[in-house]
Amino acid sequence: MSDAPTVPPLVEESVAAIAELHAAHYREAGALQKTVSGATSAVARPGTLVVITVAIAGWAALNFALPARAAPDPFPFPAARGGRLDARPRISATAFRYVR
Repeated sequence: MSDAPTVPPLVEESVAAIAELHAAHYREAGALQKTVSGATSAVARPGTLVVITVAIAGWAALNFALPARAAPDPFPFPAARGGRLDARPRISATAFRYVR
């Protein structure tokens, strides 16, 4: 007696039909669709996640390390760079009118 599990014929036929459907779809796909499929397969690998993580960490480190004027992507607010915040709130006359 074999240790391999037996698969019902219906399941084997279904798997074969699905495999044939995938093969036919790939044969009939255009060049653009095959290119997109290849690019998607390349991006879906774990190495891509590592490369993207290193790139983002390097970009952030470069922004923190360089002076504000030389940074490739400077912070939009002085407080984000470690500048002093003005603690006094500024309320315009228009905003004050709606508060009452």
